[in-house]
Amino acid sequence: MLPCVVVPRAWPALRTPCAHACRLGWVVVMAATLAGLAPSAGAHGVSPRLASAVAGIFHPDALALSALLLLGVVGLYARGDGTSACLAAAFAVGGGPLVAPLAGACVIVVLHDRVMRPGHGTGGLLGMAMLAVMDPLTLGGTQLACVLPVAVLMASWPLLHLSWRPGGGRRHLSALRMADVAGCVVGCHLWLRMLADYPDIPVLSERWGDGLVAIAAGLFLAAAVRALVARDGRRVLCGLFGGMAALPVLLAGLGLVARGNDLPEMLDGAVACLFLVMAAGTLTWGALLALAEAMEVEAGRLVLMHLGGMAALMPRLSALLSVALLAIGGVPPLIGFSLSWMVLRLFNALPHADSLAREIPVAAVLIVMGTGWGLRLLALGRLVGVVLCGRPRT
Repeated sequence: MLPCVVVPRAWPALRTPCAHACRLGWVVVMAATLAGLAPSAGAHGVSPRLASAVAGIFHPDALALSALLLLGVVGLYARGDGTSACLAAAFAVGGGPLVAPLAGACVIVVLHDRVMRPGHGTGGLLGMAMLAVMDPLTLGGTQLACVLPVAVLMASWPLLHLSWRPGGGRRHLSALRMADVAGCVVGCHLWLRMLADYPDIPVLSERWGDGLVAIAAGLFLAAAVRALVARDGRRVLCGLFGGMAALPVLLAGLGLVARGNDLPEMLDGAVACLFLVMAAGTLTWGALLALAEAMEVEAGRLVLMHLGGMAALMPRLSALLSVALLAIGGVPPLIGFSLSWMVLRLFNALPHADSLAREIPVAAVLIVMGTGWGLRLLALGRLVGVVLCGRPRT
C-alpha cells in the first residue's frame, strides 16, 4: 500500500526532473540488463553483498528480457511522460521484489496523471495497491490461488487501458499516448507471470479461465463500440487499442483452461500467442502513434470533421499509416491476421463438451468476438475513408 500514498504525492514535483533524466536512464537500464543477464557475480570477482543489493533493485530473468527490449524500442521514440513511463515500466518488469511494485505504481500514475487526464485517478490507485501486493500473492502458492487472477486483472486494468464504457467522447476515454504502449507491455508481462506461477489446480484453473474469457470478450466488444463512435482520430485509436489490450486477458483465460484440462500444446500456443501480442502490438502501435503524431504536427488536431484528403496532401505518411491500420485490422498477410488466426486455433483446441448446453457459452463468446471484430473493421474503414481518402478539408 506504500505506493498508493507516496507516488501520487511525489509525482507532480518529480515530473520535470524525471523527463530530463530519462534519456540517461536508458543507458543505465540497458547496462543493468546486461549485468543481470551475465553469469554469476562470483565469476567476475564482485562482492556477494553488492550482487545481492543489485539483484534486489534490478534483476531481470529470461521472461523479462523480451519486455525490456520492447520497452527500449518504445522509449527511444517517446517524449516527456512517455519516456518516464517506459523507464518505470522497465523497472516494473525487471526490478526486484521491492522495486517492481513501486515502479509499476509509477507507470499507472503517469498513465492516469490528473493533469493530463482529469477524473481518471481512481483506477490507477486501485491498480497500484494490487501491484504492491502482487509478489506476496504470487509467493502464496495454492493458498491464494483463487485471488491471483483477480489481483492480476485489477493491476493490469489501468495498464492495458481497459474499460466497460461504450462511449467515445472525452468523458469516456482520453487520447492515446506512447505511455499507454509501455503500460501495455507491463500488463502483458503480468499475465505471462500469472500463467507461469499459477499452481496446478485443475478445477479452479478451468473456472477462472472461463471467467477471464467471458470478461475479455465483453471488453473487446466495448472497445470496438468506443472506436466506432469516437469523433477524434486519437480516440478512435484509443478504442482500437483497447480491443487489442483485451487479447492478453483472453489468452490468459484460454491458457488457464488448457492448464485445467491438461492440454500442454494448447497452453504453449496461448503463451506463444501472448508473446506475439506483446511484441507485435508494441511495435505496431508505437509506429502508429509516431505516424499519428507526425500527421498531427502538420495538419493540427485529428478531428474527423475537419480532416480529409491526407492521401493527396501527405502521400508517403498516409501510405505508412494505412499499412499500420491494416495491420491492426487483421488484413492478411499482416500481423493482425496471424493473431486472429492463432486465437481461432486456440478456440478450436478447446475440449469438446458432451452436451449442446455446454457448447453454448463458447459459441456466445465467438459471436461476441466476431461482432467486435466487425465493428473494429467499420471503425478502421471510417478512419481511412474520412482521413485519408475523403474530400480535402485541411
